[in-house]
Amino acid sequence: MKKATIDQKMTSAKCRELVKSYFDVFDVIATELVDELSGTINVGTSDGIALEYMKREGMKMGIKEFLRRIHSKAATKNE
Repeated sequence: MKKATIDQKMTSAKCRELVKSYFDVFDVIATELVDELSGTINVGTSDGIALEYMKREGMKMGIKEFLRRIHSKAATKNE
């Protein structure tokens, strides 16, 4: 197993603090955003609908990945 650098240790510690202190707030905001992105698409063409759908799905995936990475970095064991 490779040794963690000082920067990696600092990031991990900060992420642990975020998860411990603020993750409930992040979760509420992320849930609200995902819910808003799940609403009706008001575009007139099938191409427009497809593009809007892809954009919204990409944003949802980005939000979920952001939260997953915070958890992942917080869970990192530094030696």
